[in-house]
Amino acid sequence: MLGCLSLAVAQDDPKAAFLPVRDQIKQAREQGQFEQAIALAEGYLQQFPAVMPYSRNCAVAVEAILSRELTDPAKRLVVYQRAVKEFTTSPDYYALGAAGLARDAMFGHKDPGKAEAILDEATRLLGDKLDGTYYLQFNLLLLRMHAKLAANHPDQALAAAKEAVERSPWMLSDKWFLSGLVSVAQKLDAQDPKPQRTLGAAKLFYVLCAYDDKAIQEAVSACADALAAGSGPGAALQMGRSHKDPTVTSPLKPIKTLEFADLEAMQKTAGADLDAQLNIYLYSGRYAEAVATAKFALQRASTRGKAAVEAALKGMARCFKAYDLNGVRAEQYLNFNATGAGEDPLPALLEDLGVP
Repeated sequence: MLGCLSLAVAQDDPKAAFLPVRDQIKQAREQGQFEQAIALAEGYLQQFPAVMPYSRNCAVAVEAILSRELTDPAKRLVVYQRAVKEFTTSPDYYALGAAGLARDAMFGHKDPGKAEAILDEATRLLGDKLDGTYYLQFNLLLLRMHAKLAANHPDQALAAAKEAVERSPWMLSDKWFLSGLVSVAQKLDAQDPKPQRTLGAAKLFYVLCAYDDKAIQEAVSACADALAAGSGPGAALQMGRSHKDPTVTSPLKPIKTLEFADLEAMQKTAGADLDAQLNIYLYSGRYAEAVATAKFALQRASTRGKAAVEAALKGMARCFKAYDLNGVRAEQYLNFNATGAGEDPLPALLEDLGVP
């Protein structure tokens, strides 16, 4: 009732209505009244379904409750169903519900066909309103590719991957997206073998993945598996060695990365966003532009705090990894910036690529 009173007092002012609701959601969560907290968020969304950032904050609050606190799967499913049925004009909340229903279908009931139908409808309904910059919505695009893959529709999965990165080039560094793309290529090759398609997808995984130990190891393994399938275990062992030893030539060097998306479409979506631009330059092998973008991101991050600087440093480390096809100078660069020890490899990279 308190949430309804808050909205009644300030029904024409989204911010004034949001502030007391935010506090009431926090209080309800602290008291373990999770369904009441969700009801408060939904009450706000009924009044203001798509007013940024307040409607998004409400959707994120519900997502946090569902992922951390409301652990009963049946109760969570009810929330997802209500979000899809009653909140089609609230993109973030609708996307949260559609993704939840799709995951339940695909992983809970092993019914990828149902998940595929849910996600096709969700992306159709959201249309141009789908915000590829934000995880609640780009999750739909990512899940859609995986649902089509699980439903054994690899051609459609590849088309979904293309649409995903053209609407959300930020996804090009996502481990689950890149590993899924390798699986799509493998299924396509099982139906219609094409030289180096799976290898090209695996190399793309290595080149593009975020600078994260787990993601890099999975990318190395994907490359090793693809190389072993095509050339035998020697090439796979060489892959593992080359990642850590610059004197070992990478077996990825002659491999062409998989091209599956339209650069112009991705660039139009990316606009001036540096993270998206970096992904696109690495995808297209434009390493000078990638390094220049990472350098600018680092300069800008210097005034934005420690977390921003660390993210920018990892962006530059991705450039080293992609250009060198190993992790040696990338690790040297990160270690130098963490400790000041050793030599900074960045000046040599800038000189190699002609970046001022």
